[in-house]
Amino acid sequence: MERSYSNFFLLSSLLPKIIKSKNKEVETYFEKSGARNYLQILANGGLGGMLVILNAVYL
Repeated sequence: MERSYSNFFLLSSLLPKIIKSKNKEVETYFEKSGARNYLQILANGGLGGMLVILNAVYL
């Protein structure tokens, strides 16, 4: 059990440093601005909206 904890902390410390360059590329694409774009809207409310529509159609 102790080994899994140390693996978790080791990986959680090393992985962000390894993939930092990739994160920069993604961050520029999803950079915060004044208005939300369609990807942010779908990520936050897409599934809930689909469930509401399916509920209205089939029930």
